[in-house]
Parts: sequence; C-alpha cells; structure tokens
Amino acid sequence: MSTMRPLLVLLILQGRLSLLLVVEATCAVNNSIDEEEIVGALLDPKQYNKNHRPLNRWTGQAASNNSRNHQDCSAATDVLVNLHIVSFSTLSVQNMDFTVNIYLRMIWEDARLAYSASNPNASVSLHSMKDKIWMPDIFFRNAKQVENHADPVPNILVKLRPTGRIYFSQKLKVRLWCLMDLRDFPMDCQICRIELGAYGSSVSEVRFHWHRANVTFEDDALQIPEFSQPHVFVQSCTKSFSVTGEFACLRANVRLRRAYGFYLMNTYAPFTLMVCISWISFWIDVRATPARVTIAFLTVLAVVTQNAGTQMTGMPRVSYVKAIDLFMMASLMFVIAALMEFAAASFLTRQHEKELGEQPSRRRRRSCAHGRLPPAAGSPNGLEDMLMSEERTRKMRSWCYRNPRVNKLDYCSRFLFPLAYLVFQAAYWSYYLRDRDNCGPS
Repeated sequence: MSTMRPLLVLLILQGRLSLLLVVEATCAVNNSIDEEEIVGALLDPKQYNKNHRPLNRWTGQAASNNSRNHQDCSAATDVLVNLHIVSFSTLSVQNMDFTVNIYLRMIWEDARLAYSASNPNASVSLHSMKDKIWMPDIFFRNAKQVENHADPVPNILVKLRPTGRIYFSQKLKVRLWCLMDLRDFPMDCQICRIELGAYGSSVSEVRFHWHRANVTFEDDALQIPEFSQPHVFVQSCTKSFSVTGEFACLRANVRLRRAYGFYLMNTYAPFTLMVCISWISFWIDVRATPARVTIAFLTVLAVVTQNAGTQMTGMPRVSYVKAIDLFMMASLMFVIAALMEFAAASFLTRQHEKELGEQPSRRRRRSCAHGRLPPAAGSPNGLEDMLMSEERTRKMRSWCYRNPRVNKLDYCSRFLFPLAYLVFQAAYWSYYLRDRDNCGPS
C-alpha cells in the first residue's frame, strides 16, 4: 500500500497539469477567435475606409458607431511621435551623413476602430492588418536611405486599444544628411538633424507633436566613436511651399562634440615633436654643413609626408581651411624657417671669411683646431707657436672660429624659435577651444 501512494500522487499531479494546459490552450484559442472577430468587424470595407483620416477625438470631436465614415475636415488629426535611438553606427565627415538605428513610435486615435472590452487596458494586435488601416504619411525629410529591419520577421508593432487609440512602432536603419561646418575640426561641435514630416497631408489634415519623452537613447547609443555624449533638443519645423501649402514637420537636433584625443596623439604631437627636432641645428657648428642640412631637410620631409598621410586618411575634403590644416601649415613654416636660418648663417660665414681675406687652407684649419697659430712666413721653426701665451691662444681661436654675427644669429634662434612656437600654440588652443561649450542650445 505504501508503494502505491507515490504513484497515485504522481498521477494526480499529471492530471492537474494536463487540465491546466487544456484550459490555457482553450483560452488562447478563444482570445484568438475574439481578436479575429473584433478586427474583422472593425475593418469591414462597408464600415471602414482607410483612405479617410480619422476624427480628432483629442479636440473633443468624436465619431459615433453609426457614422464611422463621417470626417470633420475642419480639425486636423493629431499624431504623437517619439524616437528611440538604439545606436549611431557611422558618422562620416567625408560624405556629410550619419546612420542611426531607431524605433519610430507613433500614437493616434481612430474612433472608427473603438470597440467594447471588459478590460480597458486590453489591446488587439494589428501587425498583419496595418495595410488595411489609416496611417500617417510620415517620412524622414533629410534621409538618404531608409531600411526596414526584417530579420527574422518585419520589426513592426501595431496595437489597438478599446478606445480606438493606436500604438505603432517600427525599427528602422536610417542614413541622414548632416551638413557639417568643419572650420574648427577636430575641435568642432556638430548639430545633426533628424527631420520628420508629412508627405501628402497638409497641416489642416495631419499635425505631428512630440510625445512626452520625444527622443530617448539606449545606453550603448551614448558611446559614439570619436564623439562625446550626445545631447538632443527638439523643435517644430513646419514647412511651407508656394504650390502645395504647409506641411507638419518635427526636428530632433543631435548635438555632438568631437573628442580630439585621437588627433592629439596622431597629428598634433608628431608635428610638435618634428618642429622641436628642427631646433637641434641651432646648437651645431655652422661649418658642420652635412649635419645641419640633414636635420633641416629630414624634418621638412617628415612634416610634408605626415601632412600628406593625414590628408589621405579620413580628413574631410572641403575647400576652406580647417583648424588642423592651420596647425600643420604653421608647423611646416617653423621647420622651413629653421632651414632658412641655416642658410642665413652659412651666408654670413662666407661673408666673414671674405672680409678676412683668403679662405684659410686646410692646414690652417687643422692648426686652429689644436689651438696653435699657423707658422708665419719666414718662421720655419714655428717658435712663435710654442711661446704663445694663453691670451693669444684665445684671440687666435676667436679668429679661427668665431663670427660674431653668426654666433648671435644662432644664439638668438635658440630662444626665439621656441618662444614663437609656444606663443603660437597658446593662441591656437585658446582660440579653438573658446566656444566649445556653446554649441547650440544647452
């Protein structure tokens, strides 16, 4: 008897589970049948015409069940709009556009589709029937391309409440124009617009309004490569045309500040370093022509090559001068100025030698290098060199090496070039970072 008791308990539990499954299946079938009956009755072509816009119940005008096709043309249909941005996939400065994945959500009321229900929060799905109901003729005014997400099924949601209120949601991938002003690039701040409007219905027929939340973001959408956290401000932008009239329009302005850390490490730092390297020549003897020429030309070549490489890798091709272009050109000018300083020092050296008379021979240069005065004519033993005093040695070396004008030029360049470049850097960054926090409304 004790062995039969667990078996009886198991059979009872299995029976209850089967009963629950049958009840749930029956309820699901009944609900499906109820929805089909409701939708079939509401969308009866004899009672409902999708080409007629609904009355605006939000202004106090309602349609009775006996006159569902009646339209009051004096009141426009109000449509609430909301955008939920899932991600910014690309923002291209070359093509002047950006791509976003969004949920387009709309709410409107169609009194002709009102039905009675015991639960006021109940809803009927109209996903497969969306082509049979009236829908706002909304479109993206500044779109280049719009793609519907249909993997694995079309991402569309249409819900009908008993009051006749319709909730519509669709996931889209939209590529939009964004005309950018890149004069401050890469310290720039851009405002990209998402414009929604009615295509064929004028403001006297359909009006769009931002819903309470207007534009929202996924957490991941706030992480945009090369840009800081976006900020959105919305506005109305009714469009008026001389031939067709006025059309409703909504605009979401997305403010984006560029994060210039990438350019700081890959453009500004290398250019600054190459300019500093060009100053090494000021500490090298002016007669060491190979060393000074090598440093000067290598830095010029490096700056030109870096400039060309930067322009070929992602720089926007615009006709005006950008902030980064100004910095690269100024750096190139400083490097060329260092090369010109060497040319001036070399010229002054030749002038000095010309003033002294005949250029010293190789033997005289070698003697100068050892601190000895070359033997004078008629002095075969060179006794004067051995008896030369320390003061005469100093004067001799000054004759051999020192050109006051050249030394002064190099000496001044060691301080003036870094000081001038420091002043340029301070003026440059203070100018381009001045209005970085004042891009559009806050």
